[in-house]
Amino acid sequence: KDLRLNGITFQSSTESNIINLAVSSLNMNLNNNISILSFSQEEIFQESNDGKEEPINNSLTLKAQVECTFPVSSILFSPHIENKNLLVSTSDLLYLYSYDNETISLKAAFTKRRKDYCGPLTACDWSHVNNSIVGVSSVDSTCSLWDLNKTEITYITIAHDKEVYDISLGPDEFTFMSTGADGSVRLFDSRTANSVNILFETKKKIPLTRIKWNLLNPYFILTVVVDKNEIYVLDQRDLSYPYAILKVHTNVVNNAIWAPQSSTNLISVSDDKSALLWDIYCDSDQPEEYID
Repeated sequence: KDLRLNGITFQSSTESNIINLAVSSLNMNLNNNISILSFSQEEIFQESNDGKEEPINNSLTLKAQVECTFPVSSILFSPHIENKNLLVSTSDLLYLYSYDNETISLKAAFTKRRKDYCGPLTACDWSHVNNSIVGVSSVDSTCSLWDLNKTEITYITIAHDKEVYDISLGPDEFTFMSTGADGSVRLFDSRTANSVNILFETKKKIPLTRIKWNLLNPYFILTVVVDKNEIYVLDQRDLSYPYAILKVHTNVVNNAIWAPQSSTNLISVSDDKSALLWDIYCDSDQPEEYID
């Protein structure tokens, strides 16, 4: 109850009645953890005092927990069914966990081989094409790709002029985008050494905190402006100006992601205590649905 929760990720599953998710804490001390919670969608009944059966309200159940020394900046279950029990997290290092039989266990902690590249890791993203590739961003201005099977870095680059806040892997296992404190969105291809393409930069180099590549329509990217109520939607076919600037939130936007089954929808969350569902093909700049 004393933990400040920050990260959340759902487990891919073919089971329709059970939903597992992992949540992580972000306390600025040495008291942090990752918890596995389970939710059953099956309707459960219990006998009441008068002998009648009454439905029990569904609730989340704590299944497993593991302690972490440092604050967890991001956490992600594998999006692949074949290794759905694996999850990664970032803090001082990249950690790989396994969740089996209601037990979460640490499988590996990955460290960079070069000491000149170090510092807390800010975010991670799992490839949707190769189930062993994870991308990681860092405050030391680098981005790296890790092969979890080989437990080694396959690619590392100095990605930005300042801290990198977020990374998003593309529709193949070689390309990724990143953003950070220098206010730019950059595209990389791991097949080419030192390959970088600056797609977009904010005026006055205002930092960007989040980036998500739309894998259903790879032309589109979204990015969140630091300490503002603004989300930029970018179209790679014309990067002279954002495709859309979404400004309905009344307070700072914390995160935004594309819908997994729609190429035009995204959802955003904010300090104004709301979640907004958008359709980028609508003529209006109002969200499609408001959830308070």
